[in-house]
Amino acid sequence: MTLETKPTRVLLVDDSVAVLWGLGKLIQGEYPRMTVVGCVANADEALVYCDLEPDVTLLDIDLQGASSLGFIPAIRERSGGEVLVFTGVRDAQVHRQALSLGALGVVGKDQPGEVVLRAIEQVRQGRPWVGGAAR
Repeated sequence: MTLETKPTRVLLVDDSVAVLWGLGKLIQGEYPRMTVVGCVANADEALVYCDLEPDVTLLDIDLQGASSLGFIPAIRERSGGEVLVFTGVRDAQVHRQALSLGALGVVGKDQPGEVVLRAIEQVRQGRPWVGGAAR
């Protein structure tokens, strides 16, 4: 299978069950283009699921009141894939910090599902995604 025919494997990391459920439905609705390999509520669990080698980890910055930014390098290293930050935090400095730690993009939780899917595709292809548009 080539990159074009192999489903993009996505790991979802968010502390909201409702968000995980909605994202899971959105991404699984794109099968065979995309598939969810796991849904977890914290960064420690994400590190375990990295063994499933997701292509893209969609990572919430704020997990149970704690920042997940420090986990970005470990997630990238362990999974071999890219990190796309999925956040409601609107602080540009926090976004820059995520990118400097190795995230390939930042997409807002307020973005429509189609934008989230496009962001996942762009990051999967190794192209940065910031502020709703490819860079």
